[in-house]
Amino acid sequence: MADAPKNNSLEQVIEMLTADHDKVRLLFREYKKLMDLDADADTRGAIAAQICHELTVHASIEEQYFYPVARKAIAEDAEECMDHADVEHQSLKRLIADIEAGHPDDEHYDAMVHVLQEYVAHHVCEEENEMFEELRHAQPNMQTVLRQMIDAKQSAVQQPKSPASQSKKEGSPARRSKSAARKQVRTSGSKKRTDKTDA
Repeated sequence: MADAPKNNSLEQVIEMLTADHDKVRLLFREYKKLMDLDADADTRGAIAAQICHELTVHASIEEQYFYPVARKAIAEDAEECMDHADVEHQSLKRLIADIEAGHPDDEHYDAMVHVLQEYVAHHVCEEENEMFEELRHAQPNMQTVLRQMIDAKQSAVQQPKSPASQSKKEGSPARRSKSAARKQVRTSGSKKRTDKTDA
């Protein structure tokens, strides 16, 4: 019972990060439903843009405020989970940049969103089951980090999102012909690797 006040800031930080994880998980689920329904490019693009925005804000907050303190607190023999997190963030950022540069009717767009979902699921699993548990064992004081994260989150909410597909909508009719190819990629599984003729 005496440990409760000391743990409070850490648990609040973990709750914030877990809430972000849950929000993105739901967005990915929504995107998958839209894919299954063969929803139009604008609808899917809006959800993909939201996913990319949420992940970018989340990763930035973690890297700036949470990870540095977490790395100092975690025992040396458990530091591998922090190294994994750093590398995974770089991979996620590259894939997010590819999605944001693409268009929902591009042949591999849905595949990129799906792979992003898999990367995020793996990353979240390691954070929640390994990193957070190591921190609960170490019991660092996260009061300052908590305040910084709350401020950064509020600042990000006030900034307008930049929809990934917005600037590309004008090119949408010309790209509609790729919709059939995208549908085939989604349903044919591994066969898509032999059909990659479109540059």
